[in-house]
Amino acid sequence: MPSNSVRAFLILSLLLIGVGSLGLYSTNQSNDGLKTVYEDRTVPAVDLAILGDNWQGIRQNAVVAANFNDVAVSKARWADTVRRDGEIKKIWDAFMLTTLTTEEAAFAEEYIQNEKAFKESRAVTMRAAVNGNFEVARENAANDASKKFDALHKSIFDLINLQARVASEEYAVAQSDCNTLSTVTISIIVLGVM
Repeated sequence: MPSNSVRAFLILSLLLIGVGSLGLYSTNQSNDGLKTVYEDRTVPAVDLAILGDNWQGIRQNAVVAANFNDVAVSKARWADTVRRDGEIKKIWDAFMLTTLTTEEAAFAEEYIQNEKAFKESRAVTMRAAVNGNFEVARENAANDASKKFDALHKSIFDLINLQARVASEEYAVAQSDCNTLSTVTISIIVLGVM
């Protein structure tokens, strides 16, 4: 029959193992939560900002091509636009591989529609400028492409703002889980002392 001191030592050892295991578990859970916020929210938000910057560059290319009255400049701006289109495709394809919420998927669909509309109008502007028809290019850029760009720009910012909101929600859940695990750990320690 083990003595009382041996029993107390065994109970305290079990409590110590329990507290240590719970601590490791909570650290792992916290790490998983941070990883999710980083991979599914922070990285996509940065990528979407870069995507938006590329669209701004494309818009500027169309405006310069339409207003500079120089076919060589228009061709150079078209080449830059084609390059940026490739960068945008890579960024968008990577974004679509992340875990999308239902709301995010709806915003992504809106972006796709707005992208298509702007690209079609941008093509009218750029084709006219590259062919030296600057009046048609200016008229399309001002009266059609600009409105379609504004819709595209809004859909990008809707996605960026959603990333921030969902990251905040995911952080709140992780914080709540951490607080719960801390309370449980403290309770086990107090029980061990009693």
